[in-house]
Amino acid sequence: MAERPLYRDLHHALQSDNSPLEPAELHGVLSGLVCLAESVSVQAWLSQCYGGKKHIPPLGGSTFGMLEDLHNDVMDDLRGDAFTFDLYVDEISAPLEERTSQLAQWASGFLAALGHTSSEHWPPEIEEFLTDLTQIARAAHEPDAEGTEEDWVQLNEYCRVGAMLVFETLKPARDAANQSDRTLQ
Repeated sequence: MAERPLYRDLHHALQSDNSPLEPAELHGVLSGLVCLAESVSVQAWLSQCYGGKKHIPPLGGSTFGMLEDLHNDVMDDLRGDAFTFDLYVDEISAPLEERTSQLAQWASGFLAALGHTSSEHWPPEIEEFLTDLTQIARAAHEPDAEGTEEDWVQLNEYCRVGAMLVFETLKPARDAANQSDRTLQ
């Protein structure tokens, strides 16, 4: 089983490599991609995050290693039977504002990976979750929004369970696509 890097360590490594992306957003994108294709290469994930293969900045060896560990962690957790999938946000001791921003970044990344724009092709239970995620993604942009620790825990759990619901609901579509060897490379 893959060992997930500490959030702060990956955050600092990305900053050192002048990456504009945040770990929570990267995790959200990968989680969404795995819901769609189940098998996603590190290169395909990073290409999606950075807007195309030509735009991936050079990443240091330790940064890339942490990203590989995070990739493997998500692949193991979502595809496993133990329901161990968790959102990738800072430790609970981090300020609530920071974790709220990270939750919003995760939601934005997840939505971006799914290409969520309309309800035309999503089952109703997924559409409701994605609509809620759109509101959660805005949380970081509302400086006067009031919330408590309990609110954050509930939203985090809602996103975690919702992502697993999307993964399970899209399983038949992934299985059909796997028969035609649809792997994000």
